[in-house]
Order: sequence, then structure tokens, then C-alpha cells
Amino acid sequence: MGKKIWLILPISVLGLSLLIGGIIKSRAEIRETYNIKDDVLISYEGTEAHAAIPGGVRVIGRQAFENNKTLVSVSIPDSVSTIEYAAFAGCEALERVEIPDSVTTLEDSVFRSCRSLSYVKAGKNLKNVGAGVFGDCDSLAGVDIDSANTALAMYGGGLYDSSYKKLYQFFGGSADVIFNAPSSMNEIGRYAFWGADYLEMIAVPAVERIGDHAFSNAAGLRFVTIQTPTNEIGVKAFEDCSRLEQIVTPISLKSIHDTAFDGVPKSAIFVCENTSAACKWAVDHGFLQSENAREVLVVSSRNVTVPQPAQLAQTEEAESTDETAVAAAVPVTSEGVLLGGTTVVTDRAYVDIYGLKVNEGSAETKATSDGVVPAYVHYQDKALIKYAFEDYEKVSSIGDFALARSSVTEVTIPEGTTEIGKGAFYHCDSLGVINIPSTVTKIGSNAFDHTPWYKAWEADTDSADWLIVGDGVAVGYKGKESSPKLPAEVKSVAEGVL
Repeated sequence: MGKKIWLILPISVLGLSLLIGGIIKSRAEIRETYNIKDDVLISYEGTEAHAAIPGGVRVIGRQAFENNKTLVSVSIPDSVSTIEYAAFAGCEALERVEIPDSVTTLEDSVFRSCRSLSYVKAGKNLKNVGAGVFGDCDSLAGVDIDSANTALAMYGGGLYDSSYKKLYQFFGGSADVIFNAPSSMNEIGRYAFWGADYLEMIAVPAVERIGDHAFSNAAGLRFVTIQTPTNEIGVKAFEDCSRLEQIVTPISLKSIHDTAFDGVPKSAIFVCENTSAACKWAVDHGFLQSENAREVLVVSSRNVTVPQPAQLAQTEEAESTDETAVAAAVPVTSEGVLLGGTTVVTDRAYVDIYGLKVNEGSAETKATSDGVVPAYVHYQDKALIKYAFEDYEKVSSIGDFALARSSVTEVTIPEGTTEIGKGAFYHCDSLGVINIPSTVTKIGSNAFDHTPWYKAWEADTDSADWLIVGDGVAVGYKGKESSPKLPAEVKSVAEGVL
């Protein structure tokens, strides 16, 4: 019996030694493949098609897998809470990723340029999404978000926060040629449209600022309409949009970064008011500029349906359109006929796209507590005819372009008004009568330009060289002197008159 015991013991020791040796070797191989320090995966050195990140890793570090050419899939353990900058960027063979519930944060560019990536599952706790996380992923049409996730939402080809206010990413794999934005959207993330090669047309929603690199490298983009109240376009916002043909800009746009349209053909047309900051910028930077949209065709896109997100449908009716008119920078025919479906108002053609329409009815007109008539409040308002600001309890000032391009024929400005803003009645092509009280002491530039009232004074050979209104405000001069003498009754001169 003792002999049997002594015969078995060496075999057992040998087996145990082999097992321990295998474990040690396995751990050594893991250390060689996964460079881990303090629960952070610093780098991955493997060449396998599938990577299984070891449990216990808390952070997948910056650029840990970047530009790995063999990685097809990866298993992320539920110990991971953060995936840092560009962790999987440039993994061109990577096809599928499931982000576990433990992950709360994806930093900037995590999956940028993963061109084969076609499926991503986002766990229920993912809430922080950086800039350009899925930029240039031209096989990815969207993200499968866990139904218990309360922070993120998909709508159309875009990834949003759950309130549908911020767009994180419009996916390069989306086949949509027109961007469908929920009406609640008011922010576009950096690099949001990077690599959106299929997208051709967009009416930028009501965002105050188009951020840095927002549309960079959207190589298919051709027609852009920017709306009020956008007032700024950031660094390289449309960089390398090499097919861009037309940019319609609002009068609210005040600042465009010098690099905003780097790489855009100089043949691109900026459609803008000739007194606007956008017009000056376009001319200064060598682009074509047009104020008259009759130089522009409006072409019809393919049929689309535009549902509102479920959360928004409770408060607003879902929109649907069978045919969408989209502005395109193409001249009219030699006979002067506008081709395609469009809405033409006075001397302009306007875009009908997802609620971006000419103002066909009066806007809300209640003045603020200090009596300010808001800027743009009746811009393009085609229901406005005779107007005396009856809906306002008082009026102290009228904002920039407040009634510009409206159909108003007669205006009575209330007593007590002291200021009329820039372009307030600009291009009111039917405005023949305007009553301005003596309380007005300040008037902005081009406030009455291109109105029949102003043109009548210009054409009247018997009228004075100076057009003076309100409390001695000079709004026009038609004399020939280069340094004219101001009449005694003039107390101030509107900007641009001299």
C-alpha cells in the first residue's frame, strides 16, 4: 500500500507543477498583451482578432488600442467605468462592441475612424459622451441603447441626450441625405457630423453657436441653411466640406471664425443680406455672395417622413412631409423661371424644410417688461399689414430687423419709443407710410432701406437733401457734397448715412 502512495505522489507533484507553470505563463502572456497599471489598461500589444480585457480593469486608457489593424471584436468587463480619449480610434477591422452597464463615460474620439464598426450596444448607465466618439465610422448607422438608459436617445441618424437638445453624433453610416432634427435641438457637439459623407442638405436648427469642427469633413454636404438665432460659427466648423455649394445665413449671424470654411470651394454662394456681417465676411474671404434668392433654384428632395421623438410627441404634433424643398445654388433658367418646388416671397425664394418656413402669421408680440420689441419678431411676417404695436402695453425700443422683409404697408410707432434698431424695417417692400414720434432719439443703420417710404423721399426732387425724423435723427442724405454741413435741427445721424 505504501508503495502505491509513493508512486502516486511524484505524479501529483508533477501535475501541480505543470498547472502552476501554466498559470504563471498565462499571467505572463496577459501582462505582455495587456499593459495594465493601477487598474488602467495603458496599452494593448496583441494581434488577435478578439480581445478579452481582463476583469478588474477600471479604465481603458488613452489610445490603448489605437490603430490596431487586426482587432475585430472586444469583450469589455463590467469593472470598466471609463473609456478614455481615442481608445479604439483607427481600429479599422473592429466590427462589434458591447459597452457594459458599468461604463458611464466615453471620452472624445473613442471609436473615431473605426470604418468597419457596424454594431454598438450602449449600457444603461452610459451618460457622458464626448466629442466625435463615432466620427468617421462610415459603417455605423446608429447605437443600440439599453431601454433602461435615461440619459441618451437615438433619433433618425443622430445620437442625442434624452431631452433631444444636444446632438452628440450624426452617424456616418446613416443613408439619410437630409438631416432631420427634432424641434427641441439647440446644441451641436464638436465633430458631430465628421465623416457624414451621405448627408447633402441640412437646415441647422435654432442653435446660438455652430461649434468648432461641427461639420468638418462632411464630404457630401452641399446645401446649408442656418437659421436665427445663430450668431456665431466656430473654428473650422465646415472645414473640408469640399462639395459645399450654398450657405444661407440669417441676419442674426455676427461672427464667423476665419477658418470656419477652410477647404470649401470659393464657388460656394453665401445667400445673405448685403448689410449683414455674414455678407462682409464672405466677400472678405473670397466667396460669392447673393442677396437675391431668385438667383437660386429650389429643388425637391426624395420623399421623407419626419416623425418626432416619442417624448416630444406628447407636446407637439408629429410632422410629415411628402416632398421637401431644399435650396440649391443653381442659376435660374434664361427665361427667369424658378425650377422645382418653392415658395417665392417678394424678391426671395425660401426653403421649406422641417418647419423652416416663411412666417405666414403674426409672431407672439407681447413686449418684455422694459418695453423692448424683440429683434426679428416679425421678420418675413407675411400677415402683417397695418401695424401700430397694439399688442404691446408700451414700447421703448424696436429691436434689430424686428419687422424686416414683412408685408407691412403702414406703421405707427407709439409715443415714448426712443430707439429703432438696425434694419428694423429693412426691405419692407410695401411700407409706404410710417409715423415716427418725436420721442425717437436713436436709429440704427439701414432701418428704412428698400421701403417705398424711403424711396419716395429719394426720388422727390423737391424734398430736402436730409431726411430727418423723430427728435432730430438724420436717417438719409441724398446731396452731392462729400462733407455736408448738418442742418441745425439734426441732433444725431444714423450709422451709415455719411
